[in-house]
Amino acid sequence: MSVQNWLWMLVGFLVLSLGTALGDVYMFRGEVPVVMVGVALIVAGYQLIHYGCHGDGLVRTLSNHEFGGNSTETVLDWARTLVLLVLSVYLIAQGFVIGAQATMQPLRLTSMLACGLFIVGGYVAGHIGVHSEVL
Repeated sequence: MSVQNWLWMLVGFLVLSLGTALGDVYMFRGEVPVVMVGVALIVAGYQLIHYGCHGDGLVRTLSNHEFGGNSTETVLDWARTLVLLVLSVYLIAQGFVIGAQATMQPLRLTSMLACGLFIVGGYVAGHIGVHSEVL
């Protein structure tokens, strides 16, 4: 591995760590928008690390995406992808907040179930957005 690869991975690790710290602190405060920023930073950091290791990542995956043939279809496909990615980040952040808040109260099965459903639902929405398939 070259020095450049290691630098991408180091920057990615720092971004991922910042996102994790931000999300971890603010999920216990119940601040979903800030946790969304944390989740987005985690994803960005992961992508930078992946780029450093393999030379590709989300941007390449999206650029290879099979979008429609005309410009209107392409714009609508990109818009759909963007909406699904934002929805994904929101659902995951909301799930983290629900889970964190649930740990500070007596255990309720509904809160834990909601936490899991939001996080898994967010993952699935993001996966559909990037890959146009569920799994």
